[in-house]
Amino acid sequence: MRVKRSMSAVSFLSGEWFFRDGYHPNGGDVVVCRSAWVTVLLMTTVEILWNWMRPCIGCSLKWDIFLSDLITLAPWIGAIFGAVYVAFYARFSSQWAYLANLYNLIKEVEVSGVNDVKAMAQWKAGFIEDALDLHLASKSNFAGVIRAWAGNSNDVRDAFISYTPGGQQRWDHVMKLSESRG
Repeated sequence: MRVKRSMSAVSFLSGEWFFRDGYHPNGGDVVVCRSAWVTVLLMTTVEILWNWMRPCIGCSLKWDIFLSDLITLAPWIGAIFGAVYVAFYARFSSQWAYLANLYNLIKEVEVSGVNDVKAMAQWKAGFIEDALDLHLASKSNFAGVIRAWAGNSNDVRDAFISYTPGGQQRWDHVMKLSESRG
């Protein structure tokens, strides 16, 4: 069972659809693909507007005019791709760091000897929900953690289902993700 979500215009334009329901996790390859996608969209818009502002050429869009414009705009294409790549990579990097730090905090509390099983289960369920929302649940590093925490007891599963919107459906989805990659 896959989680169905409607795609907004922003999600489509920013290339969120590259994640394919979580089976293709956030990472360097997705950052490059999304950057290329956004660059193509932006440059297509620029090309259309550029030709629209030159009515004598815009009335007869031809392949040779398009190629000439493409050569003229080449430096802009590189600059836009670079800027979009940096933005997407910075976002991915901060998401990865956040989730890694959260994992480290959970482990630190476990090692300190806190015996509040219910609170730890809720914290781990929150980690799993964040991993799912950040498209990192199927990354092998996090998928193994999710699978281990889910297998230790039903407390994490119960906390996730209780406190996460669409809990049971999303739990089933994250378990499939972690099994496919972990």
